[in-house]
Amino acid sequence: MAVFIAKARDSKGQSITKEIDATNITEVRGKLKEQGLFPMEITQKESAGNIIEAFKQNMEKRKKVKLKDLTIFSRQFATMINAGVSLVRTLNILADQSSNPRFKKVIGEIRQKVEEGNSLSDSLKDYPTIFQKLYTSMVKAGETGGVLDEVLERLAGFLEKQAKLQGQIKSAMTYPVVVCVIATAIFMFLLTFVLPIFDSMFKSMNAKLPAFTAMLIAMSQVMQTKGPLVVLGMGGAVYAFKRFINTKYGRYWFDGVMMKAPVFGPLTRKTAVARFTRTLGTLLKAVFL
Repeated sequence: MAVFIAKARDSKGQSITKEIDATNITEVRGKLKEQGLFPMEITQKESAGNIIEAFKQNMEKRKKVKLKDLTIFSRQFATMINAGVSLVRTLNILADQSSNPRFKKVIGEIRQKVEEGNSLSDSLKDYPTIFQKLYTSMVKAGETGGVLDEVLERLAGFLEKQAKLQGQIKSAMTYPVVVCVIATAIFMFLLTFVLPIFDSMFKSMNAKLPAFTAMLIAMSQVMQTKGPLVVLGMGGAVYAFKRFINTKYGRYWFDGVMMKAPVFGPLTRKTAVARFTRTLGTLLKAVFL
């Protein structure tokens, strides 16, 4: 249970602020409606327990829903709507059938919002990491035109083709990635265990080493003395790079580099063109439903 601060209006239009104990915002809305109040703004009261709960919810939201699960959801949704099953009943069945705990919870929350009077498209917009803007926009168009089943069928086909494209990309990337990982592991092994043997041999011979060999020996000494720090530094650099490419400028820069890369450039361009044309085709078909 958490404490929520709710701002609402009564039947006379007067503003009221109340503190309500509930498990989530949906339950708060239900309690307000039972009291004849119209919710305007609901916020969770800050506390140590709430901060921990918010952290747990944030970690829960980070769990991804596979494209395969979303495709099955769309296909089954379209079939049941076409068969005349009510929207709430369909969502209830889909929640029970989902094998993904995260997706099951999301579908259940969407069902609750639809029961409260929200449209399906507005309910889906609350989960942008699962239902992208294209998905929610097409669902809204289907609701408006009364062709929700046909729109969901087209979305399922679109997602299936997208999943197939992702599989092809992963297959094409597997070999170079595996080669890079193995080469890096071998290089680190040589620096840590093999080069020190040659280092002691060169020192006993008092031989003058070439610059490149001396550099490798110095790298080997660093790995022996400060290996854990180097590994942590590499991990931090990878994390910082991922955060950087998630920004608008970082993504623009990274995509530009990938487009010009000798091996990955053509694959990146073909992938972008394929996604663009497939998305455009899906949208154009939805226009003429």
